[in-house]
Amino acid sequence: MMLTYKKIILLVLVCLVVNINGFAQINIANEEAKCAALYSKLLQFRGSNFDSTYFYSEAFEKTFIKLITNNPATFNHKFEKLTGRGIGFIRISPDQKLKTYSWDTWQGGTAHMFKTIRQWKANGKVYSEVSPNTPEDFGSFCSKIFTVHIRNKPHYLVITNSIFSTKYSSQTVTAYAINGNNLSKSSIFHTKTKTLHTIPVDFDFFSVVDRPERRWS
Repeated sequence: MMLTYKKIILLVLVCLVVNINGFAQINIANEEAKCAALYSKLLQFRGSNFDSTYFYSEAFEKTFIKLITNNPATFNHKFEKLTGRGIGFIRISPDQKLKTYSWDTWQGGTAHMFKTIRQWKANGKVYSEVSPNTPEDFGSFCSKIFTVHIRNKPHYLVITNSIFSTKYSSQTVTAYAINGNNLSKSSIFHTKTKTLHTIPVDFDFFSVVDRPERRWS
């Protein structure tokens, strides 16, 4: 009889775990749908009503950042409702350790203002950070993440793109490494006089618009 009770208790615990995991996945999917709806409203008002654009832009940002930073399970979520509608740029490293989320806030004019969240795995846990924006920094979107190994340690080359106007843009490669639980910039680029973790290249968009190298942007 005792064995039967133990089996019943074990079965109940297994069911609870399954229900909790399913509930967490449903929550992420529901929150993603809310974010998609907010961004769709933002796009409706973009260019015609600044106050409404700002309202929905801020609402999307607050909701999406909360979703990512408060839910480690989002690292494995594909966000097909967002990417399927062309909302934002979600990129992940080949080793599935670093993930970025970028989106256009549509609060700029011809200069596009982007926000980015970085999310990474370290020691069995998921961490995240929101890239800060300043009045001088309009932000950028990530279009690709490459991985290189130096002394058997992975370094992540994150390709980001900034749009300053219809004519002037910039593409940047920034090296990151996961050290302990932290994601930090890694100075792996060397010139004759210094080491760098970031290499930016400003360019005239119209001079490269038809070049095949633009596949990373």
